[in-house]
Amino acid sequence: MPNVLETAERTRNELLRAENATTTRLIRSYEQMYGRLQNSVTALESDIALLASSGRLTPYRVTNLTRYGALLNQIEDEISKYGGIVDNENRLATSATIDRALSHSRLLTSSYFSNPSIIQAFNATWDSLPKDAIESLLGFLAPDSELTLNLNTLGQSASRVFQDKLMEGIAFGYNPNKVTASINNALGQPLDWVLSTVRTTQLYAYRDASRANYLNNSEIVSGWKWYASLDGRCCMSCYNQHGRLFTLEQALNDHHQGRCTQIPILPDKYGITQPDIEAGESQFNSLPETEQITRMGKAMHAAWKKNEFQFSELSQPYQNDIYGEMIKEASLIGLIGDRAANYYAH
Repeated sequence: MPNVLETAERTRNELLRAENATTTRLIRSYEQMYGRLQNSVTALESDIALLASSGRLTPYRVTNLTRYGALLNQIEDEISKYGGIVDNENRLATSATIDRALSHSRLLTSSYFSNPSIIQAFNATWDSLPKDAIESLLGFLAPDSELTLNLNTLGQSASRVFQDKLMEGIAFGYNPNKVTASINNALGQPLDWVLSTVRTTQLYAYRDASRANYLNNSEIVSGWKWYASLDGRCCMSCYNQHGRLFTLEQALNDHHQGRCTQIPILPDKYGITQPDIEAGESQFNSLPETEQITRMGKAMHAAWKKNEFQFSELSQPYQNDIYGEMIKEASLIGLIGDRAANYYAH
C-alpha cells in the first residue's frame, strides 16, 4: 500500500489533471470568442495603418472612427459573456475540487496504516464534513466577493485596457505594427487573468477543504506539514516552507497557482511512522552549487552565500483582494534593499 508521501503525489497529480481539463475548456471558449472579435480588430488595424500612412494618426481621429466605438462595445459584450462562462465553469470545478479534497484528505490520513482491519476501523471513525459546509467557508465564491465582482466586470475591464493600450501606443508614436502587437496583447490579458485566477481558486478550495476536514477530525490529525515538489519549477519561498509543521488552524497560503500541498500529521500515540520530510533548506544545501544558482538566481545566490539574508527570509507575505494574505518568493531588493545593486552589477 502506498505511504502518505506516495499518496500525496498521486492525489496531487489527479488534481492537476482535473485542473488542466478545466483550463483547456476555458482556453477553447476564449479562442471562439476571440475569433468573433478578430474581423473587427483587423478592420480597425487597417484604419489605423491608413491614418498612419497619411500622417494623420492621432488619438482624437482614432476615437472618432466608427469601427473604434463599435469594437469597444463588442469587446465588452463578448468578454462579459465569457466572464459568465468562467463563473459557471469555476463553480462546477470548485464543487468537484471540494469532493476531491474531502476524499483525498481521508485517503492521505488512512495511508499511515497498512493493516486492513485498522483501515476499516479508521474509515468508520472518520467524520467527513458535508460539502455545503465547506462551500460556505470559501468566502471568495460568495455572490458579493471580489472574485465574483471581477468576473461580472470582466468585459468592462477588458474594453478599458484595450482602449488604454491603443491610446498609449498612438500617443507615444508607436508604428502600426507595434500598436497592433500592443492591442493584441491587451486582448490576451483577460485570458491570462482568468487562467491564473481559476487555477488559484481550485487550489485554494482544495487546500481549505482538506484542512477543514482535518480540523473536523482533530482527534486523529494533530497538524500538517508543508509539502512542495522540489523540482526546477519550485520557487524559493516554497523551498523555504517545505517540511515545516503547522497547526490545523493555520492555512497553506501559497502564492498564485502554487501547487504545494498539506501532509496530515498524526500523533505518536497511533504508533505510526512519521513521514520523512527533510526540510527544504537542508535539501537545497545538498544541491550542487551550479544547481543552487540555477534555482535561486546568480545575484540572490551570491548575496545568500555572503550571509546578506537568511534562507528563512525567502518567503514574503503579500495581500490579495480575493484570497487574503499569500506568500511568495522575496526579491533580493526586498531582502537587502539598495545593496542588491552590488550583486546585480556582476
